[in-house]
Amino acid sequence: MMFSRDPFFKQPKIERQLILLEDYSFECQCEACTNNYPLFHSLKSIDKKLLKLVKKEKNEILKSNPSMAMKKFPQICDHLQNLHEKSTPSSEKVLFQECLQQCLATITKPKILF
Repeated sequence: MMFSRDPFFKQPKIERQLILLEDYSFECQCEACTNNYPLFHSLKSIDKKLLKLVKKEKNEILKSNPSMAMKKFPQICDHLQNLHEKSTPSSEKVLFQECLQQCLATITKPKILF
């Protein structure tokens, strides 16, 4: 089975659709497929200032510890909630979503004890 976990912005619609059709015998009708959302490099920015902020946040989260990630998590959620009103995908939305994933990964990463 080739189930792909790649989101719309990392894998073209035709590839996502083909995998789902071959493995699960259905054609996806999600918003990203129905509206043929573009790959990340083709997404437009809706706010250059916000884009700069989210890139900075993403770099900080990558270097953060669980405590710092816990503090950033609600802030990232607030930004995403504000962007939710804008129906089209944007670079900012995708990057904030990736920030959330990184926060969760950092928060839940097990501590290695020897």
